[in-house]
Amino acid sequence: KEFAKLRDIKPATAADVKNLQMLVGKLPDDYINFLETQNGGRPIPSICVSMSGVNYIVNEIFALGHD
Repeated sequence: KEFAKLRDIKPATAADVKNLQMLVGKLPDDYINFLETQNGGRPIPSICVSMSGVNYIVNEIFALGHD
């Protein structure tokens, strides 16, 4: 899938990811890769389908290290 960049957001650092994992526990490797390469954005298209087939609209995925 594609993501539109939000402002001038830089990739998450290893420290950003480590701090998040200290708060929420182990993150999946593919999500860590997303944070280290994209770090937030707007999904295109904004409709995401869950594994159970339910449609969700995701307007924005928040970035680490930013307000």
